[in-house]
Amino acid sequence: MPMTEKGTAHEKDILRTFSLAQEGEFKKAIALIETILKDPKLDRTADNVLRMINNYLICCIHAQEYEKGSAFADSVQDLAPSNYHIFHNAACLYCYTGQLEKAVEQVKLARKYGGMALIKLLEKDEDLRPIFDHPGFIEAITPKKRLAKPVLVKIPDKGPAHHLFKGLPENEGISMFFTYKSDFDEGEFKKAEKAITSWYKGTDWKSMGTYDEKVRLSPIPYKNGFEVHFMGVRSPRKAMEDAIRRFKTIKPDLVELLILRRALDKGCDALGPVVEDPTAPEFKVTESEEEFWSLTFDVKKPIPYPEDAKGMLTVFPMNDGSMVTELRGPITYMPGLRISYGLVNVKELACDDASKRAGQLLQKKLAKYFYREMPDVFNKEGELDGPLDRIEKDGRKGFAFALKRDQLVEPYSKRFRYKEYELFSALGEVIKELGLAPVIHWSRDYAYIVNIWENDGKARRSRKAR
Repeated sequence: MPMTEKGTAHEKDILRTFSLAQEGEFKKAIALIETILKDPKLDRTADNVLRMINNYLICCIHAQEYEKGSAFADSVQDLAPSNYHIFHNAACLYCYTGQLEKAVEQVKLARKYGGMALIKLLEKDEDLRPIFDHPGFIEAITPKKRLAKPVLVKIPDKGPAHHLFKGLPENEGISMFFTYKSDFDEGEFKKAEKAITSWYKGTDWKSMGTYDEKVRLSPIPYKNGFEVHFMGVRSPRKAMEDAIRRFKTIKPDLVELLILRRALDKGCDALGPVVEDPTAPEFKVTESEEEFWSLTFDVKKPIPYPEDAKGMLTVFPMNDGSMVTELRGPITYMPGLRISYGLVNVKELACDDASKRAGQLLQKKLAKYFYREMPDVFNKEGELDGPLDRIEKDGRKGFAFALKRDQLVEPYSKRFRYKEYELFSALGEVIKELGLAPVIHWSRDYAYIVNIWENDGKARRSRKAR
């Protein structure tokens, strides 16, 4: 029988159930799904089957088959963590059948496994109106409270004082990305344009040239900041500090300042490749897991390469057909940490008190560095913001967790970056306070997966962590 994906049978019938629902033939879709589910060999964990199960609940709502739908929701609770939309539609059916406490529990589970993106749908769903005033519902839809005030994230951490910006040759320039906590209005952006014009006139340039040749100012989408790109300045540190001072007076809630030293693209006058930090340590592309693991903890040897050696650049297609490209700074490196791209095969251990403490501390540190939405942290069970997973490799224990990739996106005008700097800054503090080895393993696919490790195979906590 043809398969829609590995382990999914009844391909045509499953796709037909989606078509029937779109056509408004809800009762026909319900009957067909019930027939498919009678197959004892059906893989209920396959993606399309999970979508079909969720579709059954939706069809029951539209067909007003509330009792049937709520009974079905009871029977698929074990599958819901793999498709958390099941929790949403189950909650609606429980509301229709007067099972309000069960509906609230479904909303809590939707928050646990689906995060705030799903909650934003639930809080406006009129099917859930019977529980809108329930304390449990209100708690579930309330965003996590920040545990610390957001700091000004300067990348690199010393801002203009970083040694990369001490002096620039004629064929290199600076890109500065200013991001604010609150949105810009049109009046404030006009003030920014006036400020950059005034800044240009008062800056000491190496050579003559028009404003347009030397400086480019672009608003960031969603109007929460802007970019400034320039080249040919005589004193780059002074110029940057003056620009920062001017832009802070327009809006004081500056929360991010990204500065890149960039060389010219060959054959054109546009700023292109990012200039790497010449003081970064030696990195090595490893050939095997054994070499990767052995180099990881040996401070006398090169650090396994901190980024994917095949390249990290990704591209997002936009609705208008244009492409938005990832902006990457110098190779990922933070003093005092050995950050390496890649994961090793590990033994999974049971959750313990240490994994709970690590999860709580990680939440606190993420709240410090992520100034808008904090990323959701998941363990291998798909549980949101719970204890970190416990892992072990060759007698050394550690912790693992996952992050949703799209929650680490920081947009700029025609590009974006992932908030890896903020993530590693938070992890650096977690590692220090828990007394862990200064090692981070990570990978980036549909989600970020991160492993951190105990020191010398033994759990040690600093006084502050106790």
